[in-house]
Amino acid sequence: MNGNLGSYRRPSSGSDPDQTAAWLVGLYMRTCQRARKVVATGGLDDVVTTPWGAPVNLRAILAHMIQETARHNSHAAIIREAIDGTTGQ
Repeated sequence: MNGNLGSYRRPSSGSDPDQTAAWLVGLYMRTCQRARKVVATGGLDDVVTTPWGAPVNLRAILAHMIQETARHNSHAAIIREAIDGTTGQ
């Protein structure tokens, strides 16, 4: 791995049914904290190798995360609209 991105450990693919919502929120918060640290210390052109062997820089990772956040936010908005009928502007 090049740059300052640190080591990558792939997260588990799912949650255990015995895990609480509080545990999952804690995992999310720890992941966000790690991501903020990587972004603060890494350069946009720092390159890592993905678990499937593709080289990718921090710039591409951030662009992908913005896209994924927008996609999932849209999913949540659709679900909310189906529940309460409220639409966004």
